[in-house]
Amino acid sequence: MPRTIGDVVTEARSFIQDTIEPFRYTDADLVMYLNDALVEIRRLRPDFFIGSLATPVVIYTTAQLATNFPIDEQAIPACTYYVAGSASLRDDEHEIDNRTAQLLQGFAAKLTRPA
Repeated sequence: MPRTIGDVVTEARSFIQDTIEPFRYTDADLVMYLNDALVEIRRLRPDFFIGSLATPVVIYTTAQLATNFPIDEQAIPACTYYVAGSASLRDDEHEIDNRTAQLLQGFAAKLTRPA
């Protein structure tokens, strides 16, 4: 079964311990971070976008949570890290804590280092 935009949001919520309603982060915020992650993935790994490099990256909304994840599923863990790390940045205005830094570094590592 293909994974969805909503699956990435749900997985990111578990990283940031935001699984009980009312959520600290809205779905709209987390989908916005996912959109940012897809733009970064296109910059770091354009091979995930072969056939669509001439068009802008699709911007998703909360109405599309059930939409299949748009690129190879091997990018899902990286997206999850990016969404969770970006959300964590909002928590601490003065400095990036170690966990946030690890999540954001994990995003790039998952995309650029061999498995």
